[in-house]
Formats: sequence, structure tokens, C-alpha cells
Amino acid sequence: MTLFRLFDAVLILNLLLVLPLANADGDVMKFTDADFKEGIKPYDVLLVKFYAPWCGHCKKIAPEFEKAATKLLQNDPPIHLAEVDCTEEKKTCDEFGVSGFPTLKIFRRGEVAQDYDGPRVAEGIVKYMRGQTGPSAKEIDTEQEFKKILEADDVTICGFFEENSKLKDSFLKIADTERDRFKFVWTSNKQIMESYGYNDDIVAYQPKKLHNKFEPNGFRYDGNYDTDKIKEFLLHETNGLVGIRTAENLYQFDQLPMFVVYGQVNYELDPKG
Repeated sequence: MTLFRLFDAVLILNLLLVLPLANADGDVMKFTDADFKEGIKPYDVLLVKFYAPWCGHCKKIAPEFEKAATKLLQNDPPIHLAEVDCTEEKKTCDEFGVSGFPTLKIFRRGEVAQDYDGPRVAEGIVKYMRGQTGPSAKEIDTEQEFKKILEADDVTICGFFEENSKLKDSFLKIADTERDRFKFVWTSNKQIMESYGYNDDIVAYQPKKLHNKFEPNGFRYDGNYDTDKIKEFLLHETNGLVGIRTAENLYQFDQLPMFVVYGQVNYELDPKG
């Protein structure tokens, strides 16, 4: 065996020792104090659950976390979920300031990026984590693509911008920080802007199922490029007059004073609500 082949073999062996494999019981990776720091470095985005086996909330989220992990591994590229047992791996949990269970954090290339404050059900976790990959705001080039996006069951924040727009710069900054709450798209296509009647504007579009005769389908931001004012607009206008609060979008209502009416709406029997 040549020196170079020997070096390659040693390098591969070291990588196999460092990179954790999905645990035998499912698709959620398990980390320990010994492998956590090196093990999380290869991942562009990684959601880690810090838990205690005796914790009731941890037991409740466990099957949802597992289902989300399985689905996110089918993503292109795959998104990984991991967990750390804080009753066994106390050093790691202390290092990241874990004081309650479960605590979820998002890591990027070995560095903690933010606390996870999204949904705790499988579909909500999947949606939230998919929003953490790729560009925070997608550029739209065709009217057909734009129409398709507006038909989805999501609040969509759309920017219509000319070149060198200061409002666009603010829009993209906010998309980076609020990507876990909303879907952001933008366009500079003149045909799309003429078709929808917007130019250097930000518009919050309601999901199709929430369209009604009492309010417009889209809410236009009429302020300047101040990021704080744009965030305030998103906070108050994205759910319309009466928003529909679910387990998946609960985090969108966490800063609003609310009057809550509980009821049942069957969108299959009555698509308009």
C-alpha cells in the first residue's frame, strides 16, 4: 500500500468515527459529549433536540420529531435531525445553556444559529426546517410560477422591485431573519409587475382558503424601507382580519393580543370556510 493510499484510508476511517449514523431505531441521530462538536460540523443546517427521558413534553414530541426526521431525509438535499440526552451528556447541554426540556436549537456548520421556536408537530417541523435551507427569498421569473406560489396554503410575502431598490435591500434582510415565519418571494419581471399593478412594493398575500369578501387577498405595505416598520406590517397584516390559528402556525400569533374563537372548519366540504 502506497503512502497516499494509507493516508486516504486513515482519513476515511477518521471521518467514519466522527460522523454519526442514524440510530438503529429511526432517523434521528444521537450525539454524545464525545462526538457532538465534531459530529455537527458537516451539516449546513441541523436541528438538535436536547431532552430528558423522564420529561413529559419530551415524550410527547418524540414521535413527531421522528416522523419529521424521516420525511426531511427525503428532502433534496436531505435535512438532518439529531438529539442529545441531557441526563447522560451533561457537558454538552450545559455548554449550550439548556435549562428546560425539550430545548431545540438550529446549528449551521457546527455553530449554533438560533433557538427553534416553531411548531412541535411533524408537518410543522418539516415545513419550518425546509424554510431554513436555500435562499431566504426566492426570485420569481415567470407569471405562471408566481400564480402557482399564490395558490399554496401559506402566507406569502412578495416583493415587486425595480433594480437598485432600497426597499428590496430591506426586504431581503427581513427575509433572512423571518424565513421561519413566512414564505418570501420577489420579482423584477416587468410583465408580472404590470399584471398585478405593483412597482417597488411589498405585498402580503393570504392563503387561498382564507380569501373572503370582507378584505383584499393581498395587503400592500405603504411605508418606507425602514426594516422595523416592515416587520410591524408583517406582524399585523399577514393573518388578515381573522387569522386561523393551528398547531403548525401557532408561533405566528405569539406576539399579538388575541381574542380567540374555537370552532371547526372543514375545508374539504366548504373550501371557502
